[in-house]
Amino acid sequence: MIHIMDKQTAVLKESLWESRANAQLIRELRGQFAFLQNVTLDDTFEALNQILQWLHQLADSLNI
Repeated sequence: MIHIMDKQTAVLKESLWESRANAQLIRELRGQFAFLQNVTLDDTFEALNQILQWLHQLADSLNI
């Protein structure tokens, strides 16, 4: 009987840890979603433009 109760306790603890991990993941995803909602299309294109300029400079420095 004690062995069964120990096993059930272990399962409950594991479930609790998984629930906490899932809750943390959901909080992080909500934060990322809120951040992405605030990013404008202009910001995205500006970032891509900067990346392309950097790649162009890299290619020039490598004589490609």
